[in-house]
Amino acid sequence: GEWIFDVDELEQIVNSGPKPTVLVVNFPHNPSGFVPSPAEWERIISLCQSHEMYLFSDEMYWELFHTTPPLTSAVSLYDKAITLSGMSKSYALPGLRLGWLACRDKEFMAKVLTLKDFTTICGPGPSEVLALIALRNRERILQRTRAIISANVRALRAFCAAHTSVFDFRQPRGGLITFIPLKGAAASKGAGAFSEELVREAGILLLPSDEMEMGETTGCHFRFGLGRVNFLEGLRALHRYLSSGEGATESWLTEDMILRPSSLSLGVDLDGRVHEGPAEEPRTGKGRTQGFPVSGTEPGAHT
Repeated sequence: GEWIFDVDELEQIVNSGPKPTVLVVNFPHNPSGFVPSPAEWERIISLCQSHEMYLFSDEMYWELFHTTPPLTSAVSLYDKAITLSGMSKSYALPGLRLGWLACRDKEFMAKVLTLKDFTTICGPGPSEVLALIALRNRERILQRTRAIISANVRALRAFCAAHTSVFDFRQPRGGLITFIPLKGAAASKGAGAFSEELVREAGILLLPSDEMEMGETTGCHFRFGLGRVNFLEGLRALHRYLSSGEGATESWLTEDMILRPSSLSLGVDLDGRVHEGPAEEPRTGKGRTQGFPVSGTEPGAHT
């Protein structure tokens, strides 16, 4: 099964009520991993255009489309669109604390710049340099991120298939997150209670839907972050707990689910060249120093 977003219902709400000022969307969606089809995306854009309202598009996971065609950024489609993006998620550089807004409305952007003058003034220079290096090497970094997600999706699918009485797999269309339903006796306890049980009895922490203001209609779910190289380690610990009394065999585990952190490391020269493998020891010569990582072992900060 997959999560869906009902564009018909959105149109009905917007068309039947007071005129909205802004529509806020987040695709790929956190926590469901939902991405609209290009046709659905066009309908959302057209709805905003017909009502002359702003569209705030959170595009922090924008480069990560798994099972759907890539979408065009809202700011390229609509002159009142405001897009948010940054280095923390897809590019695996949350430590830079760097992001951006893009909008073609000059009056709006002038107000944003005035606000920034009274708050952060400017971004950190070193972060901007590192972000520029990452963006110039975007395909190599994104390839690494996608490889991590792909392996972790395979692992989660197999894990859920091995525990169908407890979890029901949901394929994310994009992003770093998926929202997995809880089933059976575990669901009857509630996601929050089951989470507390896991912490108490196994030292495992899952983020339940109770903490996300998702509403009762969504039922019991857990958010699984797919961006860590040690994701499989957590699944195996959860498997051992759920398999107590059955023998914790791991017949669901295959080689293509195992990530090698050393093979996923990326280093960078100060002249902006990214290379595979861990950062080398610092050395000088001909005006440059080498030896710090451009990317850590985890895209984003999701566990």
